[in-house]
Amino acid sequence: PVPTYQRVLTPLAMVLQGSSDINEWHAQVAEDPLEPDLPIIDAHHHLWDAMQSIPRVERLYGQRNHFAKDFWAADLQKTNGHRVIKTVYVEAGQKYDLKLSPAMSSLGETRFMQSVANATKGDATHVCAGIVGHVDMMLGEDVEAI
Repeated sequence: PVPTYQRVLTPLAMVLQGSSDINEWHAQVAEDPLEPDLPIIDAHHHLWDAMQSIPRVERLYGQRNHFAKDFWAADLQKTNGHRVIKTVYVEAGQKYDLKLSPAMSSLGETRFMQSVANATKGDATHVCAGIVGHVDMMLGEDVEAI
């Protein structure tokens, strides 16, 4: 038989076949957990506001496309039977505080994700238990203010 990873269509292949539904893409494979009691820490994830436009993110990854969809804590907590007990959020250019200076605006993301961590602390999956934020290291000594 063909391995699962070889049967899964990439988003590009789905577009070429006429689909633009990211949920359809995600639904291609649902695997039962091999060890449902094994505690897991998801060590790298992002949360997305698909409609938010952040110039730094667009420079790195391009503009959002029709596959972009919101992805928040409730989506991440759907573990399909896996025992994901904690997660580590890695910066994704989300929820920047544009009222702050450009150097400080990334603090908005960290503050927002900390609020997600606080809100999910008592849940089966503690989302954003760890946070890897973004600081522009090109600021030199000014980075210490952040």
